[in-house]
Amino acid sequence: MSGEIRLVPGGEPSGDGPSGGGVSPAAEDRRLMDRIALRQPEALAALYDRHRGTVFGICARVLGAGADAEEVLEEVFFEVWQRPQRYDPTRSAPLSYLAVMARSRSIDRIRASGRRSNAHERSRLLDPGSEPKDALTGVVADEARVRARAAMAVLRENEREVVTLFYWGGLTHTEIAERQGIPLGTVKTRIRRGLIRLREALMEEPSENPV
Repeated sequence: MSGEIRLVPGGEPSGDGPSGGGVSPAAEDRRLMDRIALRQPEALAALYDRHRGTVFGICARVLGAGADAEEVLEEVFFEVWQRPQRYDPTRSAPLSYLAVMARSRSIDRIRASGRRSNAHERSRLLDPGSEPKDALTGVVADEARVRARAAMAVLRENEREVVTLFYWGGLTHTEIAERQGIPLGTVKTRIRRGLIRLREALMEEPSENPV
């Protein structure tokens, strides 16, 4: 990755873990995002060291563990540095933001390359809306995605984060527990409660906007 800073100290992307001390991983991540917005490159390097393993794993699930996944890994963190204002702390925790971005950028790369290999199949499974569709089906699918994103807002922050990491980031319960520094049972409970809230929100009739 070219630019103002160098992120990779050498070697393969490694795993990451929760921060030490009494500060929660999400709180520490937010501090780093604040420092990145203040143009402190060491903060980006710290965020990269904490979460490069997770981000690379998400990219590899879509693209395969090769050069493409490594390049998207770098692109994700470069975008964090270049456009820190895009992160909204009221909508997601930093790790959830990185996970969604990694998945989205990986799928974008598949679409741009026009590949129809196993990587495309992984993309289709992760993003059913990427398949060809007629106009009516497209409208319905787009509306469903909009409603799903809106429904996520009803979740508590800790529920929204684990649901995002599990369904959009592709992490397992155990991986989420390790990266969040919380018990496995807590992860499962938050996902279950989050899904109940989502189901209730999606079952509500969408409000009609006056024309």
